Amino acid sequence: MKLFTLDALLDHFSGSMPSNLLAGYIISLPDPAERNFVLQKFFDILSNKKIDFDVLRFNDDGLEKLLAELSSFSMMDNRRVLVLEDADIYTVKKLQSCLDLLQGSLDLTVFFLGKMNKSLTSFYTKGSDVLGCFDISKEKPWDQKARIIKWLSLSLLAANKRCTCIDYLLDRVGTSFATLSQEIEKLICYVGLQADITQKDINAICAPSSAINQWQFADKVIFGRLSSIDVTSAAVEDFHFYLSLFRKQLQLGLQMSVATPDQIATSFPKLYPKKREQLSSLSKRLGSSYFQKGLNQLFEIESLSKSTSVDLKHLLEMFILKLEKEKMAL
Repeated sequence: MKLFTLDALLDHFSGSMPSNLLAGYIISLPDPAERNFVLQKFFDILSNKKIDFDVLRFNDDGLEKLLAELSSFSMMDNRRVLVLEDADIYTVKKLQSCLDLLQGSLDLTVFFLGKMNKSLTSFYTKGSDVLGCFDISKEKPWDQKARIIKWLSLSLLAANKRCTCIDYLLDRVGTSFATLSQEIEKLICYVGLQADITQKDINAICAPSSAINQWQFADKVIFGRLSSIDVTSAAVEDFHFYLSLFRKQLQLGLQMSVATPDQIATSFPKLYPKKREQLSSLSKRLGSSYFQKGLNQLFEIESLSKSTSVDLKHLLEMFILKLEKEKMAL
C-alpha cells in the first residue's frame, strides 16, 4: 500500500489502530525533520486512542540492533514502536532480512525512515504484503511548498494559533522544515495569548536567511531595478560567490530570451510556474544582447579581481552600474 499525502496516511493510521496496522511502514522524506513530524503524528494518534506504547530508535548499526529486537521475546505489555533511522543506507539484502520477522507481528510497528532509493524501493516491492509506504520523492517544488505550509498550519492549529502569512515566513527564512518548525515554536511563544501571528511578528523575531537574501539580491541585479548602487561588506566578503550567482542568472536569462514557450516549460521544470512565466517575460523584454553583454562584463571583473591591488567593492558597483545603464537604454 503506497500513500502520497499526509492526510491519507493519518486516515489509514487512525482507521487501522490497533489490530489492522501493517507491521512496517517506509517513511520516505528527504528531510529528517519531516520524517519525525510524520512519526509524531503517529504517536499522537496512539495517545488520542489511549494506546500505551514504547518507542525504540535505532541509529548507528541500527539494522543489526533492530533485527535482534525483532528476534527477541518482548517483556513489554505496551505496543512496541521500532524506528530504524537512515534505512536508505542499507542494502536491499540486509533490509529483506526483516521481512520474515515482520510476518504475523501484531504487537509492534516498525518504521523505516529514509530517502527513497533502489534499496528501499526493492524492499517495499518484496514486502508489500506487510509494508506500507509514504513516498513523496516525485514531489514538484511548488507542491513541496504547499505541503510545508499545510504541515506548519497543523502545528499552529495544535497550539490554537492562526497565520495567514506562512508563505512570507518561507520567503524570509527558506524551506528547511527543521528551521521553519523552530521559527513556528518561537512565534507561538512570542505572541503569547494572541491568536493571530502577523507579518510584523515574523519580522520581529525571525532572522532572514542570508542565502535567500543573496539569491534575491542577484535576481534583482540581473532582472530588476535597484533604487541605489549599494554593495554591502558581506557582498565583498563573498565576492566570488556573488559572481557565480550573477552568472547563473545571466545564463538563465540568455536561455529564456531565445527559447520558445514550449522549450521554456520543458527546460525549466523546477521553477515555479508563476516565477517561470515572470522570468520568461523579463528575459524576452531585456533581450539576448543584454545578457550576453552582462556575461562579458562579468568575465572582465572576474579577471580584474585576480589583481591584489583591486578594490572588489568598486568592481561590483561598476558591474551593477553597467547593467543598470543597459536596462535604462532599452
